[in-house]
Amino acid sequence: MSKSESPIVTFTRKLKEHKAFKECPNKKMIYLIYFKMLISEPFRLIERKKYKQLNNKIDSNRSPVFIIGHWRSGTTHIHNILSMDPGFFYQNKYQNFFSDNFLTTEDVFKPVLSKMMNSASPVKGWKAKAHKTMNMDTPSESDTALISEISEFTYHWGHLFPKAWKQYFDKYLFLENISEQELSDWKQTYAHLLNKVYLKNDKGKLLVKNPGDTARIKHLLKLFPNAKFIFLHRNPYEVFYSNLKLWSNVLDTVALQKISDKKRKDIVLNVYQKLHQKYLEQRQLLNSNQLVEVSYNSIIGSPLETLQHIYEKLELTGYNKALPYFKSYIEATMNWQKSDYIKYPEDIEDINKQWNFAFNLWHYPKLDPDEHAAYIAG
Repeated sequence: MSKSESPIVTFTRKLKEHKAFKECPNKKMIYLIYFKMLISEPFRLIERKKYKQLNNKIDSNRSPVFIIGHWRSGTTHIHNILSMDPGFFYQNKYQNFFSDNFLTTEDVFKPVLSKMMNSASPVKGWKAKAHKTMNMDTPSESDTALISEISEFTYHWGHLFPKAWKQYFDKYLFLENISEQELSDWKQTYAHLLNKVYLKNDKGKLLVKNPGDTARIKHLLKLFPNAKFIFLHRNPYEVFYSNLKLWSNVLDTVALQKISDKKRKDIVLNVYQKLHQKYLEQRQLLNSNQLVEVSYNSIIGSPLETLQHIYEKLELTGYNKALPYFKSYIEATMNWQKSDYIKYPEDIEDINKQWNFAFNLWHYPKLDPDEHAAYIAG
């Protein structure tokens, strides 16, 4: 695969490689991806030519703040809160969805797209929370930008082709079973994306939220030696069931293959374990002012105190200036409904066994499968 390969060629090659089209449960998604690539292609080529000299090497003096932690551990929530700080900038949803051409198209097309989405009756009818997530100026996740531009170098191919999840997660999430050239290409691709975000913002500090970066600290430090990291953890049972729901949503909306419920459960159990294993190995590389660990419960239960702790631990400036914005956002979102999951004894047994380290490390109470079975029967 060539780095210069067009997205259409890459995607077509992937479909053939995974024999996805014949058995695809979601052919509409295939057509939508092709449509998006076709309308984006002229602008992609313009941007590629215009910014051909854009340096893929990042200024080592830059010190972005990375929000890390397993999916559904509160990374999105804290990303949204911190983005209220005027001292931060971030990759927004337009830049995410059109990551290969936003320098060329954003100023013209983002207002048009935002107006179209805000005027569409289905969007207007949604709850305020859902409506906010569609705002093109709100923060977005960096690695999803790479799958939006059909880059080879992202683990999100494992979401489109879940039968091959391990192949893609090992290579581009955990950066294992990967050649030196592929690793170099991944670094250059990620650096190029973040450089473009920097190019759009000449002031402030870059805020990046990306759960996959939890396993890639040592590689990010080679790009940003002074980077800072906010790590989120949450009750393992809540993370487990929330991720089963997340995978169900992925399989229903974007996946181009079907997998069994058992496979879905195995993925959640294995990825959580390995992601945290990588994190625990690599956090030793960080200085005391480069890492802060906070719990989901603390950011929900005492958000302002937790935010102040983050700023102090990472030696960030601007907390007092950002405080009114934090208060406003927290007040607006404090009544959002949170999911409540039924916990099954067989799941509790698996979680207790495979994620035992998390209970010990972050002092979450364990449930007893037999007692919980009696409670459900109760």
